[in-house]
Amino acid sequence: MSQSELISVIVPIFNEEKHLKRCVDSILNQTYRNLEILLIDDGSTDNSPEICENYKTVDTRIKVIHQENGGLSKARNTGIDHATADYYVFIDSNDAIMPKMIETLNDMRLKTGADISMCNYFRINDNQAPYEDMPYPTRVLVGENKILLIYRLWGLAVVQWNKLFNKRIFDGFRYPEGLYHEDEYVIHHELYKANKIAYTLQKLYIYYLSEEGIMATPTLEKKYHVCLAYQNRLEFLEKVHYHRSAANTFIRFKTHYKDAMKSVNLYNDKDEWILKMEEMGHYLEDNKKKYYDFYYFVDKIVQKYRNFPYFLSYHYNTLKNRFLKEEKND
Repeated sequence: MSQSELISVIVPIFNEEKHLKRCVDSILNQTYRNLEILLIDDGSTDNSPEICENYKTVDTRIKVIHQENGGLSKARNTGIDHATADYYVFIDSNDAIMPKMIETLNDMRLKTGADISMCNYFRINDNQAPYEDMPYPTRVLVGENKILLIYRLWGLAVVQWNKLFNKRIFDGFRYPEGLYHEDEYVIHHELYKANKIAYTLQKLYIYYLSEEGIMATPTLEKKYHVCLAYQNRLEFLEKVHYHRSAANTFIRFKTHYKDAMKSVNLYNDKDEWILKMEEMGHYLEDNKKKYYDFYYFVDKIVQKYRNFPYFLSYHYNTLKNRFLKEEKND
């Protein structure tokens, strides 16, 4: 195990006095010791700032930054701006990590040369304890397969807090501020920019379920933001000619849009966002023809045929040739 590389651990914090010690202690107990721990107090009004300052006196690796409340993305961006290492790990302050998480992710990076290495995670309640998960093989992906991982292992791929990033991923790139579902906005950019990604199914991050979380109370605004993230991804994938990933994105985009529109009457803020949702519906309709064959295949044919790989390969190659022909004509 090499510990020559300094790794910056960025922890955004907002009113987490109840869970903050659990989180920071799990970082201090890492078997990988060469860490720079950045505690970003995002305008907390509870005892979180004092807890952070106390930890700074306990371990010299800890740096504390206080700022006005600006949200998760702004706190992460502040951490990036102050980090001095060449590799970053993001940890949410209400969660924790297993003792070997950073060591394992770094070893994966060294063995594969990946710009992003990631692990699986526990999803448990506060009163549950994680167990020592068995090691799994490391998988390496390049090219469009990096993006397709979003749809094969969505939970593992999309979130930011189970990963080790090469800092070059964030050159000229930051998290979008003032938006919900920021992970959905950035993940395709990150995976595309990485030369390769490495992942393991071993559970090393501990995600604690909480009814108090920001996404626990869905609103039409939040549902609009996740749809907007998919629209952004679709446009990006078209630009880089990842048509297979774009087709998967269109299908997921349409599913989220239908879910939002079915529940618009449940939200008091619908008047502000309904026009935006309707405009997005026109965007989906305008692009439906382009993806209709693939959409129809996935939505209908796959339900009827067991020989999925054969049909997928056949229809994908057919669509790919059609896309290439259309681009050539353009």
